Amino acid sequence: MAPTPGPWGGPHGTLPPLIAANLRSLMKTTSALFVIATLALATQVFAAPAAAAGPVCAFTAPEGFQGRVVKWVGECQNGKAHGIGVLRGYPKAHDTEGHIVVFYGALEQGQPVIGVIETADGYLVGRFSAGKVHPFEERNDSIVAFDRAAEAATLASKRFQAAGNKEAAAFYTKKAQELAQQMD
Repeated sequence: MAPTPGPWGGPHGTLPPLIAANLRSLMKTTSALFVIATLALATQVFAAPAAAAGPVCAFTAPEGFQGRVVKWVGECQNGKAHGIGVLRGYPKAHDTEGHIVVFYGALEQGQPVIGVIETADGYLVGRFSAGKVHPFEERNDSIVAFDRAAEAATLASKRFQAAGNKEAAAFYTKKAQELAQQMD
């Protein structure tokens, strides 16, 4: 038995060819618009931090940053993190109990040199070699490290301010003050 024809002459329960073709085209356009809207939103959400962070630079993360997503906020020289800046170590997405670990200080050609690591348990202060912190024995050395750390937080604040991220700028301004007061 043949299917009952619909009002357009095709099988009953199907769309007319012109409507079906337009519906497929509409679905493709809607999908494309969804992708474009999603990308535009992602650009808005992530543009300020990315702009503040600057170019992608190679670096050796200090001890304690393993298993984290680490980002540099500072200058690059010859493709390596160089100068005063901030390394931020974020827990990976599946790590529900992780916390952010932050290095404030100086890197030379991608290697941490002097600064402060802020952990959930407090500060680690010292000079670095091969990514390992070597604590100071002299108070004056610790003062220098905290000064570099405060300078790094101040520079991060300025970068985020220039990128239009006022919340991050305010956070790093407050952090610079906190670091500067550690040795008072």
